[in-house]
Amino acid sequence: MTKLQPMLSNLIDSLKKYKYAILVLLLGVCIMLIPQKKSPGEELSQLPLSDGEDTQQFVSRMEAHLEESLSQIDGVGAVDVILTVKQGSTKHYLYDTDSSREEEEGGTRITEQRKTVILSKSGAYDEATVTTVDYPLFQGALVVCEGGGRPEIQLLLTQVISSLTNLGSDKIAIVKMK
Repeated sequence: MTKLQPMLSNLIDSLKKYKYAILVLLLGVCIMLIPQKKSPGEELSQLPLSDGEDTQQFVSRMEAHLEESLSQIDGVGAVDVILTVKQGSTKHYLYDTDSSREEEEGGTRITEQRKTVILSKSGAYDEATVTTVDYPLFQGALVVCEGGGRPEIQLLLTQVISSLTNLGSDKIAIVKMK
């Protein structure tokens, strides 16, 4: 028991010496455990293309979703969003590659033949297998809103639109609604 008391008093002295560092560390851990709210429009980054949806339909749907989300931000008010597209969506299909090698007098000739993989759904129709879809690339954004005359709202909306569309701040215009 006598050996335990000096060790315990040394531990308490060490804790007193580093009490502020330990307090900051515990506070940081507590803050990391607090669940975070989604920012307005955060779900837009996971807005998938629907089957058979073309680029214009996707852009219209994204504009409507942005309008709904941005109007919920304090001080923004009613919102109208226009997005312009630089490049439409692109689908990449699964290919099956056949290679053949022919020996000739002058060397070897290799030919490749690519065939799109087709899946049949219940015999009604055939559909090519899509491996990836590239989303449309946006060219610019215009946001017209009631709070658009306030610089803090302009900055906030520019940051939100930029993070969701990958547009630079020079490609986003925020103006006040009349």
